[in-house]
Amino acid sequence: MRIPPPPRYGAEHPRWKGGRYVHQKGYVYVRQSDGRYRAEHRVRMEEALGRPLAASEIVHHRNGRKTDNVPKNFKLTSFREHSREHWRQRRKEQLRDQLQLFEERQERLF
Repeated sequence: MRIPPPPRYGAEHPRWKGGRYVHQKGYVYVRQSDGRYRAEHRVRMEEALGRPLAASEIVHHRNGRKTDNVPKNFKLTSFREHSREHWRQRRKEQLRDQLQLFEERQERLF
């Protein structure tokens, strides 16, 4: 008597990990009912809004953690607004680093 092979896909597969994975860029992807994977933050934002997102809409993580996918952490922006937000954030970090370096040099001099 021959034993049938285990299922090759989905929740019945022996190596099933729950239909979620973290992409190499840090975003969480979840499996949809049609078998495709989608970014969890986009799925959650669509559920919160009650409508599908347009391709031009960007979901920004307010706290910067790509795996923190709760609706209160989201801000819906355009590509332009999103780029500006990240530019401002990087600029603040640069200025903070420059100030710290300046203060360290001042301490050495006096």
